[in-house]
Amino acid sequence: MSRVLVTAGSGSVGAEVVAKLLEFGHTPVVLDTRPSPMEVRQFLGRATQLDILQAAAEGCDQIFHLEWSGSVHRTTVEPIETNSHNTSATLQVLETAKAKGIPVTFASTCVYRGDLDQPNKETAPHNERSLYVNQKMYAEACHRSYSLMFGVPTCVIRVFNVYGAQGMPQQIIPRIRQALASGSGMKLTGDGGQKRDFIHVSDVAEAFLKTLGHSFSGEIFNVGTGIGTSMKELIELAGAISNQLVPIEYTPANGEEARYLIANTSKAEADLGFIASRRLEVELPALL
Repeated sequence: MSRVLVTAGSGSVGAEVVAKLLEFGHTPVVLDTRPSPMEVRQFLGRATQLDILQAAAEGCDQIFHLEWSGSVHRTTVEPIETNSHNTSATLQVLETAKAKGIPVTFASTCVYRGDLDQPNKETAPHNERSLYVNQKMYAEACHRSYSLMFGVPTCVIRVFNVYGAQGMPQQIIPRIRQALASGSGMKLTGDGGQKRDFIHVSDVAEAFLKTLGHSFSGEIFNVGTGIGTSMKELIELAGAISNQLVPIEYTPANGEEARYLIANTSKAEADLGFIASRRLEVELPALL
């Protein structure tokens, strides 16, 4: 069994990863500014604090690096602050992994342009118009460089649209839940036909565990379901489940918004043995 340091291990995804580690008999160590909801060894702090990071990594067999500063919106309005944090956290984690001789799995995102053939393979062009994406791409490149230059085993999982019991208020499923609770309508940009690959947080956590015990050299894996669901379809499905009509108000489309983001998961299936097992239509009722 492995001892694994999870940065941002008290967040919505991090806590699920920690729970999954415990379920399978591993020993998680949490690094976060927020107390962990579980009884695990914890260090209060950030990955940018090298002394705390190194203490947390002592005796660990691997690092799952989930810590990230800023949403898509925040990286747009605070590019210097978010980039400074994310670059520092990434390099501190990699330096720590190099010093201790342990692998790193980095949580990235669906970086793709979204206007090309679907589903997206890992080699598809990334969205250069997004600072959030470009910050993630730099972090990915650093992991690859540390593997090639210093022999640090690293891999990157590009997580598509995560959903679960927790979630930020601006995400689509929490917004739908609020609309159903209040009886109000929802706003959608464009025609609501934008498709996303919704993957349950438990599946994401399992993908992290699938990377344990490997010695990759900056390999990149899509973590999704391979199924696209449009915003309009999602709202209609939620309405049917709840037996409520959710009025939709369409607003002008954002020219930078990707039309389709759907994962080609063949590489994760072949190299990690990972296949998402949870389906949106089955999991959604419990979230509304």
